[in-house]
Amino acid sequence: MSLLPECFSSQCAFRNSRLGFDQTNIQERQGSIHYLQCLLPCCDAIWSADEFEPEVDVEQCLLLNEIPRCPYCGGTARPNVLMRGDRQWLEHRQADQAARLSTWLTRVKKPVVIEIGADNVNSSLRGYSSLIAHDYSARLVRINPRNSSVPTNLDVGLGSGAKFALTEIDRLIQSG
Repeated sequence: MSLLPECFSSQCAFRNSRLGFDQTNIQERQGSIHYLQCLLPCCDAIWSADEFEPEVDVEQCLLLNEIPRCPYCGGTARPNVLMRGDRQWLEHRQADQAARLSTWLTRVKKPVVIEIGADNVNSSLRGYSSLIAHDYSARLVRINPRNSSVPTNLDVGLGSGAKFALTEIDRLIQSG
């Protein structure tokens, strides 16, 4: 899909890198399950989870193989993901991504925020999209089959699934 010549994604880096997005242009607002950190944490290290291949008994919801370990202290490793009330989350990877996004937003003209699937339940993501749109005079395109309401009449709400909406947006751009 060829939506924009330059884009900065705020979605999961693993999926987006496989889709062709440059990892340096991605902000994972609440971390990524594709990176690990020490559960304690014993240090500020964050490392790739590529080495960990979970074997799961789906029926019993059990991990069958060994849990990942911290390479620094040997303790339990956990996903580098922000959980509610999480004081152990190491945020420096996300902070670096946020700084790159901020720099990028000051360079682009007429940015567009495309928010996909953020429901009212996850109001922090909706609030973040609206904040970026407001602070950088960006337009917001909200794609959500259940609640696609937008904050201003200059924004666009699409009440459909992501695949259909993005395919139609691309078709319209391609047809001029």
